[in-house]
Amino acid sequence: AVIKAPIEKVFAYVRNLETMPEYNDFLKTSKWKGDDRSICTIRLNISILDIHADYKITEVINKQRLVAKCETSSVMFEDIYEFEERGKETFLRITDHLELKGLLKLSEGFLKGIFGKEMQGNMNRLIKNLE
Repeated sequence: AVIKAPIEKVFAYVRNLETMPEYNDFLKTSKWKGDDRSICTIRLNISILDIHADYKITEVINKQRLVAKCETSSVMFEDIYEFEERGKETFLRITDHLELKGLLKLSEGFLKGIFGKEMQGNMNRLIKNLE
């Protein structure tokens, strides 16, 4: 997405994982765990899944890249946020890697369809919040 906002604003907003419930319909809560702001405790609710887990930042390159990962017994997902300054605008690419585990793996096709539709809605809300 191209966001009509400076990269500093976009990066700071996305880097603050507590803002995720403002634009991500799957997330009900997100709260920093500790003062170093590298782990958020999240509550994720997707269809039949209700997950309470840690969402850990694994890589940060200021105003360029942010990677965060969550792993539970039923699901693993990693999100990669890539930022590029384009004049007064910011290009943001979000790539999600999802792996369902156990019995949930059987419903992977169904759930991935839900995820794909919701992810575009989440991106649209993120753009609206930042512009």
